[in-house]
Amino acid sequence: MTKFLLITDIEFWKENAGNAKRISQLILNFKNNNIKLDIAFIGKIYKKEWIENRYSVNIQEISSLKNFFIIQCKNIINKFPYLREKVRRNLKHTTIENLKSTKLKRRVEKIYKNFEEYSGVIVEYIYLDYLMPEEYQGKKIIDTHDIQSDRYITYQKRNKFCRFKISVEEEKKILQKYDYILLISERDMKIAKEIDIDENKLLYLPIYEKTKKIVKTPSSKLRIGFIGAAIDFNIDAINWFIENVFSKLKNNNVELHIYGGVSRLIRRKNNNIFTYGFINDIDDAYKNIDIVINPIQIGGGIKVKNIEAMSKGKILITTDIGAQGLEDGINKAFLLANFPEEYIDIIEKYLEKNLKIDEMEKNAMMYIEKKLNYKKYYFEFFEKILGDN
Repeated sequence: MTKFLLITDIEFWKENAGNAKRISQLILNFKNNNIKLDIAFIGKIYKKEWIENRYSVNIQEISSLKNFFIIQCKNIINKFPYLREKVRRNLKHTTIENLKSTKLKRRVEKIYKNFEEYSGVIVEYIYLDYLMPEEYQGKKIIDTHDIQSDRYITYQKRNKFCRFKISVEEEKKILQKYDYILLISERDMKIAKEIDIDENKLLYLPIYEKTKKIVKTPSSKLRIGFIGAAIDFNIDAINWFIENVFSKLKNNNVELHIYGGVSRLIRRKNNNIFTYGFINDIDDAYKNIDIVINPIQIGGGIKVKNIEAMSKGKILITTDIGAQGLEDGINKAFLLANFPEEYIDIIEKYLEKNLKIDEMEKNAMMYIEKKLNYKKYYFEFFEKILGDN
């Protein structure tokens, strides 16, 4: 029987962040293709039966005392947003070597005594590479999410905290060990080729969103929306926007609606700023948004929130960083703004009815449908990994 193993520490079933959504989509595509998948989850599982039923998988909880302590600390910090922000601003970069746990590796090897029963093993993120047995003879697959050395360089330039530091050569050395390297954007594909990763190992497997036009609730106001988890780049982005753009708008007929964990970390508020916290149905948020913004200043890889916004038929304004991997859609499927005056100019044009709103919303959805033809790429993915089985 063809069977694969996936190793991750991301709570993919929550689908509350881009990386979780990506892993969830990958697992569901195994299910839809009737390919058996086991999951080694590094951490605590609270809804095991529900997860196994939804995804048709066997999931095993694996943890160590060190790992358990880290998870508990993260949970406590996340309950107090301002404490979280203070902690992250004082963190120092660590190395990928320091993220390894010998005890955790032993636990994985003890539970999965016979790795050879699997046709392939998938590792989520490069920092879990050490859990892949060196002697394993099946297909070794790594889901990168980002080119991490590129991400680290970007964060360094802006003097921002990155989870770990890794050089181009270190990353290349790790990735070359794998039979297949999954990349979520064409930009990442290009970078991987530039650092001389074997092109035959590279597989483009984008995150996708099925298009669904969201009908807006009527309003006399222009409603600008931002949706994001309490992650560093979201915190910096929305606070930058409030400070440099929203506070400078002369028209009081504009509202800012903020959804998700990031809404608890707004440093400056006024009567036209509305915060909602976590929302169960994301479509309810989009019903109350006319323009979606993503003024992200740091980060790497493709931005899932941008894909999501366009798939809902929304006008999107983002930065050069936000447009990474989607460059061919600039000024066609979405608008670009890097400076306050550029955002203000677009907002004023919307208010003055100088934007072709219906056309832009339609173009956004068409772009996503054409750009992220996930069925084609998943067909190629399974064709590759099942080729010799």
